[in-house]
Amino acid sequence: NIIKDLYRNGAKMGSGSSMDAYRYEQATGLAVGGRTHGQKLLDYRRALQKLWKDRSNLSSGDKQTVKQLLKDIQNALSGN
Repeated sequence: NIIKDLYRNGAKMGSGSSMDAYRYEQATGLAVGGRTHGQKLLDYRRALQKLWKDRSNLSSGDKQTVKQLLKDIQNALSGN
């Protein structure tokens, strides 16, 4: 599940998202949890873009979630 992979319960960084972990890494130069998150974000952005391309099979709620995740991933990768 993409959402479970991008968010971690009990994380101490921001919302617990990989996007917030990446933002922290970019700001500090330090890895979060002993690893970096840039490649993970690139991989999940690609997976979400594929889902979006075939969105006719998604519910309206799932479409909204995919859009929000893509926006947050892109913002993180862009330094925002």
